[in-house]
Amino acid sequence: MRFAAVVGCVLALVLVSDAYFDCRRRGMSCNGGACDPITGSCICINNSTAKDCGLGPETTGCVGECQNDGTCTDILGPPSCYCNETFTGPLCELRRSQVECSGENMTITIRPYTGFVGRVYIRDQANNDQCAFEEKTDEATPYYQQIYNLREDCSAIVKNDTPGVGDVTFQREVIVQYNPNLETRIDQIITISCEHIAANTSDLDSTMPSVDVDQRTNLTRDDTKSVYEPVEFEIQERTGGKVTPPVFIGRELRLFFSLKDTAVFKTLNVESCMAVNGLTGSNRKTQNLVQNSCPTIESFEVLRGPPARNSDQTAVVINFDAFKFVDSHELEFECKIRTCKEGDTRCEPETCFGAETGFGRKKRDTGSRMLDDDETVMRRRITVIDPHSSQIITGSPNKSKECIQRIEIIVTIAILAAAVFILFIVTLCLALRALRSRAKTSASSDTDSTTSSDGTRLRIPRVRSVF
Repeated sequence: MRFAAVVGCVLALVLVSDAYFDCRRRGMSCNGGACDPITGSCICINNSTAKDCGLGPETTGCVGECQNDGTCTDILGPPSCYCNETFTGPLCELRRSQVECSGENMTITIRPYTGFVGRVYIRDQANNDQCAFEEKTDEATPYYQQIYNLREDCSAIVKNDTPGVGDVTFQREVIVQYNPNLETRIDQIITISCEHIAANTSDLDSTMPSVDVDQRTNLTRDDTKSVYEPVEFEIQERTGGKVTPPVFIGRELRLFFSLKDTAVFKTLNVESCMAVNGLTGSNRKTQNLVQNSCPTIESFEVLRGPPARNSDQTAVVINFDAFKFVDSHELEFECKIRTCKEGDTRCEPETCFGAETGFGRKKRDTGSRMLDDDETVMRRRITVIDPHSSQIITGSPNKSKECIQRIEIIVTIAILAAAVFILFIVTLCLALRALRSRAKTSASSDTDSTTSSDGTRLRIPRVRSVF
């Protein structure tokens, strides 16, 4: 399998309104309402709503929390989760069309509405038993599933440079036919896609088969796609825990690579890693950390030894101390990983030479080259700050400036508030002192005083006139 540079693992789903429910289709019900033969929508009664009149007032009592915008209701019986048309299951946890991608295959699962009596097949392969879906049952709910090779047979579609240059998208189109005997305009077509990002696919053009065009252009549609990622890449604490950014310079961290697609690949190898300052254009700066599977001389200050593997060769760890570029708080790691199948010796660990630390390049230095088969480039980013800096940056430069400005405003307000409080205390003290002074003056005015021969001060009561 040829692929490279996978960024993220995302299940991207493009929903189409009314793609899965149309009351004109066999097996579908309006739950007491009436079916409009023109639009395929239900006309509901008795306070029921939604596409099939199956939704009533929200209630409690459902076993578990409804997912994917499901609603707990009891209009059709005991409390249960009412799902939007794209999902099903007791908690609305299952998508009606789903794809799981690996390095060689795609597993397609279709879950029609309860009461479905039609057919599910790959477009233009309705009568090909080799491409037929297998009907299965899960908790009394039937569904259809099959595993197809990405590039071979059963109307496989290979799109080079899709969605981007160097990418490869593998597709199949699934027809959900609601009448077992007739193909009609209310049937459904579902486009299933597996995206291998930034793949080297120079040998794939010859494998692309011709696919006839279905003239029923008015079929309701849905798109289901998944991005294939054979390796998981995380920035972790040295102990393996999750990192909560930002982190300070010197924090003990590690780069963790683990093989996800163990059905196809048996081991992996980190061939190179470089640090990037997170900027673009002329402001972009890089620092090589690992080259030809060994630490570089330039990485001596930050790496803590060469890449280490687990016992079964399905995970690689690179320990390092957090660092940053002088012009950016964003630190990005760009690493090239090779995945190997059984018997492939290119992922075997290499012996690095150099100082006692083992740093340096390995003896077989192949130099720079283009990505080849079974290589993947992955990127992860983290925010690193200097603990001695007066500015603690926790986001992008603009957000950081806003944060600092807000802190300055808060500090200014706090200082002003403290000054007002102190001024209030001083004013209160002066007022109390003035009141006490006035009280003493008033008391002294009620008596006359004289001084005796020995210097003792005598007070003589004043006789007040009553006239």
